[in-house]
Amino acid sequence: MTTQERERVEPDQRADPRAANKQKAQEGQAAIKRLAAPVRGLQRLGQAFVIASAILTTAPYLALVQLGDLLLAAHSAGTVVDADRAWSAINLLIGSFSGQLLLYFVGLLITHVADLRLRDQLQRGIAQRLARAPLSWFTESTSGLIRKGVQDDTRTVHTVIAHGPVEILNAVVTPLALLCLAFWLDWRLGLLSIATIPLHMATYAVSMKGMPEKTAEMDAKLAKV
Repeated sequence: MTTQERERVEPDQRADPRAANKQKAQEGQAAIKRLAAPVRGLQRLGQAFVIASAILTTAPYLALVQLGDLLLAAHSAGTVVDADRAWSAINLLIGSFSGQLLLYFVGLLITHVADLRLRDQLQRGIAQRLARAPLSWFTESTSGLIRKGVQDDTRTVHTVIAHGPVEILNAVVTPLALLCLAFWLDWRLGLLSIATIPLHMATYAVSMKGMPEKTAEMDAKLAKV
Protein backbone atom coordinates (compact mmCIF):
# COMPACT_ATOMS: atom_id res chain seq x y z
CA MET A 1 0.00 0.00 0.00
CA THR A 2 1.46 3.42 -1.01
CA THR A 3 1.60 6.49 1.19
CA GLN A 4 -1.26 8.08 -0.79
CA GLU A 5 -3.43 5.00 -0.29
CA ARG A 6 -2.75 5.03 3.45
CA GLU A 7 -3.79 8.67 3.62
CA ARG A 8 -7.11 7.80 1.99
CA VAL A 9 -7.76 4.81 4.27
CA GLU A 10 -6.58 6.02 7.67
CA PRO A 11 -8.99 8.97 8.02
CA ASP A 12 -11.94 6.65 7.41
CA GLN A 13 -10.65 4.24 10.05
CA ARG A 14 -10.18 7.07 12.55
CA ALA A 15 -13.67 8.39 11.81
CA ASP A 16 -15.43 5.04 12.23
CA PRO A 17 -13.07 2.19 13.19
CA ARG A 18 -15.89 -0.31 13.77
CA ALA A 19 -17.26 0.25 10.26
CA ALA A 20 -13.77 -0.12 8.81
CA ASN A 21 -13.18 -3.36 10.74
CA LYS A 22 -16.57 -4.70 9.67
CA GLN A 23 -15.79 -3.94 6.04
CA LYS A 24 -12.38 -5.57 6.39
CA ALA A 25 -13.97 -8.69 7.92
CA GLN A 26 -16.48 -8.94 5.05
CA GLU A 27 -13.76 -8.48 2.46
CA GLY A 28 -11.66 -11.13 4.22
CA GLN A 29 -14.50 -13.66 4.18
CA ALA A 30 -15.13 -12.98 0.48
CA ALA A 31 -11.40 -13.40 -0.22
CA ILE A 32 -11.30 -16.72 1.63
CA LYS A 33 -14.21 -18.04 -0.46
CA ARG A 34 -12.48 -16.93 -3.64
CA LEU A 35 -9.09 -18.36 -2.68
CA ALA A 36 -10.61 -21.67 -1.51
CA ALA A 37 -12.23 -22.32 -4.89
CA PRO A 38 -9.39 -24.61 -6.16
CA VAL A 39 -9.76 -26.97 -3.17
CA ARG A 40 -13.54 -26.80 -2.78
CA GLY A 41 -13.94 -30.27 -4.29
CA LEU A 42 -11.70 -31.79 -1.61
CA GLN A 43 -13.57 -29.87 1.08
CA ARG A 44 -16.92 -31.26 -0.08
CA LEU A 45 -15.50 -34.78 -0.22
CA GLY A 46 -14.31 -34.38 3.37
CA GLN A 47 -17.73 -33.05 4.35
CA ALA A 48 -19.39 -36.13 2.83
CA PHE A 49 -17.33 -38.37 5.11
CA VAL A 50 -18.20 -36.20 8.10
CA ILE A 51 -21.93 -36.38 7.32
CA ALA A 52 -21.68 -40.18 7.21
CA SER A 53 -19.78 -40.10 10.50
CA ALA A 54 -22.39 -37.86 12.11
CA ILE A 55 -25.26 -40.12 11.03
CA LEU A 56 -23.38 -43.18 12.26
CA THR A 57 -23.15 -41.51 15.68
CA THR A 58 -26.69 -42.75 16.38
CA ALA A 59 -25.73 -46.42 16.02
CA PRO A 60 -23.84 -46.79 19.34
CA TYR A 61 -26.85 -45.35 21.20
CA LEU A 62 -29.15 -47.80 19.43
CA ALA A 63 -26.82 -50.61 20.51
CA LEU A 64 -26.90 -49.36 24.10
CA VAL A 65 -30.70 -49.22 24.05
CA GLN A 66 -30.84 -52.75 22.64
CA LEU A 67 -28.42 -54.02 25.27
CA GLY A 68 -30.35 -52.25 28.04
CA ASP A 69 -33.62 -53.83 26.87
CA LEU A 70 -32.00 -57.27 26.95
CA LEU A 71 -30.69 -56.79 30.48
CA LEU A 72 -33.95 -55.34 31.80
CA ALA A 73 -36.03 -58.08 30.18
CA ALA A 74 -33.81 -60.80 31.65
CA HIS A 75 -33.90 -59.15 35.08
CA SER A 76 -37.69 -58.79 35.02
CA ALA A 77 -38.20 -62.37 33.91
CA GLY A 78 -35.55 -63.74 36.26
CA THR A 79 -33.78 -65.50 33.41
CA VAL A 80 -30.29 -65.51 31.96
CA VAL A 81 -29.43 -62.87 29.36
CA ASP A 82 -29.38 -64.13 25.78
CA ALA A 83 -25.62 -64.18 25.15
CA ASP A 84 -25.85 -64.17 21.34
CA ARG A 85 -28.11 -61.10 21.23
CA ALA A 86 -26.00 -59.37 23.87
CA TRP A 87 -22.81 -59.92 21.91
CA SER A 88 -24.54 -58.72 18.75
CA ALA A 89 -25.40 -55.46 20.49
CA ILE A 90 -21.84 -55.14 21.85
CA ASN A 91 -20.33 -55.78 18.41
CA LEU A 92 -22.66 -53.18 16.92
CA LEU A 93 -21.60 -50.70 19.61
CA ILE A 94 -17.87 -51.24 19.05
CA GLY A 95 -18.10 -51.43 15.26
CA SER A 96 -20.27 -48.36 14.81
CA PHE A 97 -18.21 -46.26 17.23
CA SER A 98 -14.97 -47.27 15.51
CA GLY A 99 -16.51 -46.64 12.08
CA GLN A 100 -17.70 -43.21 13.13
CA LEU A 101 -14.21 -42.22 14.30
CA LEU A 102 -12.65 -43.62 11.12
CA LEU A 103 -15.00 -41.67 8.83
CA TYR A 104 -14.39 -38.47 10.77
CA PHE A 105 -10.63 -39.00 10.63
CA VAL A 106 -10.73 -39.56 6.86
CA GLY A 107 -12.82 -36.41 6.40
CA LEU A 108 -10.32 -34.35 8.42
CA LEU A 109 -7.41 -35.92 6.53
CA ILE A 110 -8.91 -34.86 3.19
CA THR A 111 -9.49 -31.27 4.30
CA HIS A 112 -5.94 -31.10 5.70
CA VAL A 113 -4.61 -32.17 2.30
CA ALA A 114 -6.72 -29.38 0.79
CA ASP A 115 -5.25 -26.91 3.28
CA LEU A 116 -1.66 -27.90 2.44
CA ARG A 117 -2.32 -27.52 -1.27
CA LEU A 118 -3.95 -24.13 -0.84
CA ARG A 119 -1.21 -22.87 1.51
CA ASP A 120 1.44 -23.89 -1.02
CA GLN A 121 -0.40 -22.03 -3.80
CA LEU A 122 -0.86 -18.92 -1.66
CA GLN A 123 2.75 -18.74 -0.51
CA ARG A 124 4.06 -19.26 -4.04
CA GLY A 125 1.72 -16.58 -5.38
CA ILE A 126 2.69 -14.08 -2.66
CA ALA A 127 6.40 -14.77 -3.24
CA GLN A 128 5.98 -14.18 -6.98
CA ARG A 129 4.18 -10.88 -6.37
CA LEU A 130 6.85 -9.75 -3.90
CA ALA A 131 9.57 -10.61 -6.40
CA ARG A 132 8.02 -8.11 -8.86
CA ALA A 133 7.28 -5.38 -6.31
CA PRO A 134 9.28 -2.12 -6.55
CA LEU A 135 11.96 -1.53 -3.93
CA SER A 136 10.10 1.56 -2.71
CA TRP A 137 7.27 -0.69 -1.50
CA PHE A 138 9.69 -2.58 0.75
CA THR A 139 10.91 0.72 2.15
CA GLU A 140 7.37 1.72 3.11
CA SER A 141 6.44 -1.74 4.48
CA THR A 142 7.90 -3.29 7.62
CA SER A 143 9.55 -6.70 7.60
CA GLY A 144 6.99 -7.86 10.18
CA LEU A 145 4.12 -6.99 7.84
CA ILE A 146 5.74 -8.91 4.98
CA ARG A 147 6.47 -11.94 7.19
CA LYS A 148 2.90 -11.87 8.50
CA GLY A 149 1.51 -11.93 4.96
CA VAL A 150 3.76 -14.75 3.76
CA GLN A 151 3.78 -16.98 6.86
CA ASP A 152 1.27 -16.05 9.56
CA ASP A 153 -1.77 -15.22 7.41
CA THR A 154 -1.36 -18.29 5.20
CA ARG A 155 -1.00 -20.46 8.32
CA THR A 156 -4.13 -18.90 9.84
CA VAL A 157 -6.13 -20.07 6.81
CA HIS A 158 -5.57 -23.62 8.14
CA THR A 159 -8.50 -23.34 10.56
CA VAL A 160 -10.87 -22.04 7.89
CA ILE A 161 -9.94 -24.65 5.28
CA ALA A 162 -8.98 -27.78 7.23
CA HIS A 163 -11.26 -27.58 10.28
CA GLY A 164 -14.11 -25.15 9.67
CA PRO A 165 -16.00 -27.03 6.90
CA VAL A 166 -16.00 -30.37 8.74
CA GLU A 167 -16.29 -29.27 12.37
CA ILE A 168 -19.16 -26.84 11.73
CA LEU A 169 -21.00 -29.47 9.69
CA ASN A 170 -20.38 -32.12 12.33
CA ALA A 171 -21.61 -29.74 15.05
CA VAL A 172 -24.89 -29.34 13.13
CA VAL A 173 -25.57 -32.82 11.72
CA THR A 174 -24.63 -34.84 14.82
CA PRO A 175 -27.10 -33.12 17.20
CA LEU A 176 -29.84 -33.29 14.56
CA ALA A 177 -29.27 -37.02 14.04
CA LEU A 178 -29.30 -37.65 17.79
CA LEU A 179 -32.40 -35.47 18.17
CA CYS A 180 -34.22 -37.57 15.57
CA LEU A 181 -33.13 -40.69 17.46
CA ALA A 182 -34.42 -39.24 20.74
CA PHE A 183 -37.86 -38.52 19.24
CA TRP A 184 -37.90 -41.97 17.66
CA LEU A 185 -37.18 -43.62 21.01
CA ASP A 186 -39.57 -41.48 23.06
CA TRP A 187 -41.20 -38.14 22.19
CA ARG A 188 -40.74 -36.96 25.79
CA LEU A 189 -37.00 -37.59 25.53
CA GLY A 190 -36.97 -35.56 22.31
CA LEU A 191 -38.71 -32.60 23.97
CA LEU A 192 -36.27 -32.75 26.87
CA SER A 193 -33.38 -32.69 24.39
CA ILE A 194 -34.47 -29.40 22.80
CA ALA A 195 -35.56 -27.65 26.01
CA THR A 196 -32.21 -25.88 26.51
CA ILE A 197 -31.56 -24.97 22.85
CA PRO A 198 -33.11 -21.45 23.01
CA LEU A 199 -31.00 -20.60 26.07
CA HIS A 200 -27.86 -21.89 24.36
CA MET A 201 -28.53 -19.93 21.17
CA ALA A 202 -29.17 -16.71 23.09
CA THR A 203 -25.98 -17.12 25.13
CA TYR A 204 -23.92 -17.90 22.04
CA ALA A 205 -25.34 -14.92 20.11
CA VAL A 206 -24.45 -12.53 22.94
CA SER A 207 -20.95 -13.93 23.46
CA MET A 208 -20.08 -13.86 19.73
CA LYS A 209 -21.55 -10.42 18.97
CA GLY A 210 -19.10 -8.30 16.97
CA MET A 211 -16.52 -11.09 16.70
CA PRO A 212 -15.73 -10.54 12.96
CA GLU A 213 -15.01 -6.87 13.60
CA LYS A 214 -12.84 -7.73 16.63
CA THR A 215 -10.92 -10.28 14.56
CA ALA A 216 -10.25 -7.69 11.85
CA GLU A 217 -9.12 -5.19 14.48
CA MET A 218 -6.76 -7.75 16.03
CA ASP A 219 -5.35 -8.57 12.59
CA ALA A 220 -4.58 -4.88 11.97
CA LYS A 221 -2.87 -4.48 15.35
CA LEU A 222 -0.77 -7.63 14.79
CA ALA A 223 0.40 -6.19 11.48
CA LYS A 224 1.60 -3.04 13.30
CA VAL A 225 3.39 -5.13 15.91
